[in-house]
Amino acid sequence: MKMRMYGVGLVFILFYFGPQADSKEFKEQQRCADLVVLNIEDPDWNAELASTEVRVTFQNKGRGESDPMPAVLFDFDPTAKELKKLSLQRSFRLFLTSNIKEVTEDKFIADTLRLPVLQPKEKITMTFILKEHWAYDPFCELKATVNFDRSADECRYSNNSNHFISSK
Repeated sequence: MKMRMYGVGLVFILFYFGPQADSKEFKEQQRCADLVVLNIEDPDWNAELASTEVRVTFQNKGRGESDPMPAVLFDFDPTAKELKKLSLQRSFRLFLTSNIKEVTEDKFIADTLRLPVLQPKEKITMTFILKEHWAYDPFCELKATVNFDRSADECRYSNNSNHFISSK
C-alpha cells in the first residue's frame, strides 16, 4: 500500500514539475497579464468641447507586464425598433419602447484610446471623450472594453469589459 502511495506521489510530482514546467508556454501562462475594467465613473459634460467626458479605471490583475493595447468606451443609444429585438421581459420591453422616441437610425458613439504598458497590479484612469454627445440620459448605458481586438495575449479575456447603467 505504501509503495502505491509513493508511486502516485511520484507520478504527480513528475507530471506537475516535469517537462511542461520548463516549457515556454507554461512559464508565460504563470506570468501573463490580465487587464480588467475596474470602474466607469459618472459622465461629465465638458461645455468647452461640447462633449461628454468619462473617466475609466483599468488594472492589470495578472502576474506579468501587459502590452500596450486598445480600449474603447461606447454609448449605444438604441431606438424602440432595436429594443423590441432584445429578449427582455415583455413588460419591461413595453415600458422602454413606449418611453423612447422612434427614430430612423441608431446612434453609435465611441472613443478609442491606447493603454500604456501596465505592470502587475498597476492601475490607470483614462478619460474618454464622446464628441458632441451628451451620454447621461435616463436610459444611458456605457460599455468599456480593453483589448477588444485581442491584439495582446492575456490570461483571461472574459473580464475585459464593464458596464455603466444610468441610475436616473
